[in-house]
Amino acid sequence: MKLVDFHSINTEQKANMRELPGKLKEIQRKKIQQIIKHAYETVPYYNNLFKKHNVSPNDIKDSNDLHLIPVSTKQDIINAGDSIISGKYQKTDLNVRSTGGSSGTTLVFYQSYRDGVYAGVSYDRARMENGFNPLFNKIVFIGPFKAESQHQLTLKEKIDYILKLRRTPILIDMADNQVKTESLLSQLDYDSIKGYPSFLYLLAHRVKSGQLKMPALKHIFTASEMLDERTREFINQTFNADVKDIYGCWEAGCIGWECEKHEGYHINIDFLALQILGTNNDSRDYGKGNLILTNLNSYAVPFIRYQSDDIVELTPDLCSCGRPLPLIKSIMGRRDDFVVLTNGSKISPAGLLVVMHDFSNNVKEFQITQEKIDELHVRIVLMDITHQTRTEDEIKSGLETHLNDIDMKITVTTVPVIEKTRSGKHKSILSRI
Repeated sequence: MKLVDFHSINTEQKANMRELPGKLKEIQRKKIQQIIKHAYETVPYYNNLFKKHNVSPNDIKDSNDLHLIPVSTKQDIINAGDSIISGKYQKTDLNVRSTGGSSGTTLVFYQSYRDGVYAGVSYDRARMENGFNPLFNKIVFIGPFKAESQHQLTLKEKIDYILKLRRTPILIDMADNQVKTESLLSQLDYDSIKGYPSFLYLLAHRVKSGQLKMPALKHIFTASEMLDERTREFINQTFNADVKDIYGCWEAGCIGWECEKHEGYHINIDFLALQILGTNNDSRDYGKGNLILTNLNSYAVPFIRYQSDDIVELTPDLCSCGRPLPLIKSIMGRRDDFVVLTNGSKISPAGLLVVMHDFSNNVKEFQITQEKIDELHVRIVLMDITHQTRTEDEIKSGLETHLNDIDMKITVTTVPVIEKTRSGKHKSILSRI
């Protein structure tokens, strides 16, 4: 039954990519009605939420009506406890999932096998639409796998990949020591790789300097962190392959993905409904703001009008590639990535990343943190400390020029290492204001 679920869902997503935009909106409309009805009838949290705000499932006809439902935050879902789990499922039959906790709060939730297949297939689409063939291409996944090293896939898991017509991926834990990781990457047989931009950037530096040899790559996929243009360009040039960025989260699966045109992120609207929450808490279909998502395939624990904390820009434009999916024009970062100036205005992390990448020839890693509104602290890891003081002074000057805030005190400190988040992510910018 589980294998049938996978192949039927995989066939469904492939067929949807051949549909016209109007047909995809109709598929989305039906799925919205189904998940709303399911949540109201079987999930105590949503039943109470709907009744409290006088919302009936009959009021929600399509994505235009979703604004009638209040937004739920990560903390709301945490506080709901087991009342967020659908009564149609036994908790003991569900798989436990958890978010990375890079925002400071980890959400533990539950997922049925079918819900998980939809999430997995959403990522498959992103790779396959970019030419990756799971039957013929061999991919390395670099991430925080902990005990799930490449040598510990069970026989059942390997058979599952074979029955799904997929080659078994190689899993490398980025928490392993550098010697072990680089030894695996230099010896294993693969032609594709997926990992955090910051980690692939460091690998590219090792390859560029001749300290690491890797096989020729056909496909490079980045995920889980912001990918700035200079990091993209360096990875592209080093490996002579076109980086495709994939945007997603545990609660929703793959939200959007780049194609060869790089005109934005194709939104999987047959899997999700997205909206923007403006500065006045008004819901909009397009523009810049806090991303609000509704997962159309998560039935064990529904995520309806869920606040992601990511700041994005949605556009009505379609990509010139001709695919029928609408676009996220840009991903500007999480809310805690934006530095707040002393006058209250916010600075996008994109500009700060540009300033810092002017020093990428010697700065291996960096982190900008803001604990107070009038203080900015920059920690850097240098490749060569010969010109440490000069580098620190030049970074300070560059940021002062960019921010143009005379009341902002900026300090730059060289450190041996910068700690990563619990999920292994590198947070380049973190504001606690």
